[in-house]
Formats: sequence, structure tokens, C-alpha cells
Amino acid sequence: MRFMKNRILLLWAGVWAMFSCTVERTDRWGEERWDGIPATELTGERVGWDKPVFQEGEFLFAEDRMILENDDAEQLFRVYRISRDSLLYAGSFLYQGRGPFELNTAEHFYDPLSRTLTLVGYNFMGKSIGIPLRPIENVFDYTTWNVCDYSELPPLMAYRIFPVSDSIYITQPFDGRNSLFALYNIRTGNLKHLDMPYPDNNESVPLSQRAEAYIGHIRKHPLENRFVYSNSNSKLVILFDLDDDTVSRISMPFRQIPEYVASGRDKVRFTANHDNGYQVVVTGSRIYCADPRIDRMKREESIERNGFDAGYVREIYAMDWEGNPVARYRLDRPVCYVQPSPDDRYLYAFCTDKESLDPHIVRFSLPE
Repeated sequence: MRFMKNRILLLWAGVWAMFSCTVERTDRWGEERWDGIPATELTGERVGWDKPVFQEGEFLFAEDRMILENDDAEQLFRVYRISRDSLLYAGSFLYQGRGPFELNTAEHFYDPLSRTLTLVGYNFMGKSIGIPLRPIENVFDYTTWNVCDYSELPPLMAYRIFPVSDSIYITQPFDGRNSLFALYNIRTGNLKHLDMPYPDNNESVPLSQRAEAYIGHIRKHPLENRFVYSNSNSKLVILFDLDDDTVSRISMPFRQIPEYVASGRDKVRFTANHDNGYQVVVTGSRIYCADPRIDRMKREESIERNGFDAGYVREIYAMDWEGNPVARYRLDRPVCYVQPSPDDRYLYAFCTDKESLDPHIVRFSLPE
């Protein structure tokens, strides 16, 4: 009887979702499209290195190098050469400071089309450094770096910043406009809002605060102007194209819309148990969505259920650049900062040693 009742409830939920004019919150928000794909179990192998780091951090691949955040007190990034199953230290770069070729903190992005590494200061009135990696050794030669200091421009009222070209960045504005994204010119300070409104009708919350509910991460196709956005506060993922300043949505493979109310003058308070968003990384053929499985309002319960700390993952959904399911992976250990190799042969990630608690790199071989 209980089984029949559950089937009836599921049927009504499906009918409601089909005829609703807006995107409604559901217990399953798109992951059900992977139900017919068996989860592939992946076993990690430890990657050796001749100079370890002592803190996990973001990393990326450029040519045959791995460039990762450095725990060194002076320089912000390290470079390793990939040699079979080992990482060989090649050097560090970007001194911490306020000099012409320095930054206090930075994110790093690599564009394989122009073979340019871009270092972006975190602050809104900041500085960007473009490094042409032709050859790769330019990363250690600051005389080849192209510096753009936009600290004298009006403050940028936006959260994330992601380079689209050497002067145009895509951002998430919080200036009171109904626009999920905007384009920011770091040379002129011009901000052009894109025609993609917030995907909800929560008009009781000011637009400047609604922006907080939609803080997320943006990743770009390595060779095309197609982007994927993942909300940090819910399981919402949007694929979109950008043609100059015209944006067009391609698909919404995961559709958990955040539910929230205004909290004071500047914040929002979430009213539903949204899972933290997917950690998204990309290659030219795939988008990998790593699932941290952390309920925002039940954080400690989620950690106890998972058996590992927040920020770590063991489940990954893979799709193509149209948003179609491709594969589902289950890792044999919790990891953080997952990054696929550009050829989709491996998934690399940080892992913590159970005994020493020291971080190390592991990789998982992906089936062809």
C-alpha cells in the first residue's frame, strides 16, 4: 500500500512539473537523467612528486604542466612537469606583494586557444596579469607578462570574475539589475548587463540581495564561447553561449532553484535544504559535476552521513556541452579540487593521507 501511495505521489509530481510555467523545486533536480547509466567505480592511484605541498588548492593544466596554488609564503603558484605517473617541480612564480608584477592573492585561468595564463586579483579594484605561454618558460619571466591595473577605475559591483578575452571578463553583478551575468571591460570600466534574468520570481527580495543567492562559478569551453554556470547555494547548472554581448541559454541540466527570503538589508536566508552546488570542471568534450552532498541547513548531519569533511566529493556526474548525460563516477576515496586532464584520460584531485593528514595528489583512470 505504501509503495502504491509513493507511486501515485511521484506521478502527480511529474504531471505538475510538466505543466508548470516556472521551474519548481523538486527532490530530484536532474540527476534522475543519469539513472539509466550505471555508476563506474574508479580507484585512485597516488601521484608521486619531488617537492610536496602541504595544503590543498586549485590547480589547472597548461601544456604538459600542472600549475597549482602554492602554500609558500612568498610566491603564489608552483609549476610541475607531468612525467608519466609523477610530478617534477619546475619552479614557483608570482611574488606576493603590491609591486608591478605582484599580487596579494589571485585566481589563475588558462586559455588553450591563445595559450595564455591569466592571473586575476581577488579584489574588485584589482589587477590582472596575462602571461603568453609560448614558450611555457615565460611563466618565470616577468618581462613577458602583460599587466593591466584597473584599481583606479570605479569599484566593480560584482562577485565572480572570469576572463573571456584579454580585456573582457564575465561577472555576476549585484548592482540592483535583474541580470545574472554582465561583461566587464577591465580597460574602460564599462559594465554591460547580459539579458539573462534570475530564474525565479522572488520579487519580495531586492535584486541586489537576490544576487547573493546566485553566487556561483563559471567555466568556459576551451575553444568555444560556450559557458557553464554552477550555483554555489543549490543544484542549479546553466549552459549558455556568448556572442559578443548577446547571451543565449542552451540548457539547464540541473534545475534546483534556491528558495530564500531577505535577511536584513544585505543578506538572504535560505528556507529550504538546498544541497551545496556542484563543483564544476571542464574539458573540450565534457563537463564534470562533482557532488559535495552537503545540505546547507544540515551541514553537520551531512558530514556525518558522508563520512568526510565538507568540500570533499566522491560522486561525479559527467555530461557533454549540450547538457546530455554521459557518465557517472563513484570514487574509492573522498577528494577535493577535482581536475580532469585535457584529454579526458584521468581525473586528478587532492587527497588527505589518513595517518599523516598530509595532502597528496591522486589520479583516477577514466574508461575510454
